[in-house]
Amino acid sequence: MTDAASSAPPPDQPRRSVFGALAVFGERRVAVMLGLGFAAGLPNFLIFDTMSAWLRAAGLSLAVISLFSLATLPYSFKFLWAPLVDRTAIPGLTRWLGHRRSWMVVAQAGVIASLLLISTGDPARDLKMMAVFAVAAGFCSATQDIVVDAWRIEAADASRQGAMAAAYQWGYRIANIVAGAAPLFLADRIGWRPAYALMAAIMALGPLCVLGAPREAEHRIRPVHTDSVAYRPVLDRIEWLARLALLVVAAALFGSGLG
Repeated sequence: MTDAASSAPPPDQPRRSVFGALAVFGERRVAVMLGLGFAAGLPNFLIFDTMSAWLRAAGLSLAVISLFSLATLPYSFKFLWAPLVDRTAIPGLTRWLGHRRSWMVVAQAGVIASLLLISTGDPARDLKMMAVFAVAAGFCSATQDIVVDAWRIEAADASRQGAMAAAYQWGYRIANIVAGAAPLFLADRIGWRPAYALMAAIMALGPLCVLGAPREAEHRIRPVHTDSVAYRPVLDRIEWLARLALLVVAAALFGSGLG
């Protein structure tokens, strides 16, 4: 075969019309992805920006408010427990919903419960407990992000990944607008605690989307080959202690406003 023949362009493929290209956004899995993006963006904004406004309205100092930014650290370190989520089945739910969707429901239930607990607190009296619930909401929300990304990859073929990612971003941005405006509007009329309780109720959209989501492909745990990895228990412990120390120092600097 000559070089000219080998470099010949492939036969022309029929081009889709604009309406044909946009038709993918009407598919069920893409619509579900919009709702999942909303469920992912809502708690992120609520435990960071909106809660800062609540704490400020309660008269807390900027130094104290800055410590609440630590509640968003799980988003940065979710890779640490992502392998555990990938390899652990949830009794009962996994058989019913599948691996990814079962984890989504559990993570979303954790977010809803955390937001409801936050709504029962008072920053002037229960600041420490509110901080614990905010961290729990951040952890559950970060876990949700892990599973939603995995479900998106496994539930659609490559030709639909762009539409799935776009739907997720649209849902995420809409959630940021809702979480940034609705609680402030409601706080002036019914108070901060009912406003956060209502946000927890809106978060129930997430489990509804999961129940309507197509089941992903059969989940298979990929083996981890460690034959060529040297066993060094002492060095491994030192390495993990150094990583933990780095995380603690970074968290302290970030929370103090110096990071």
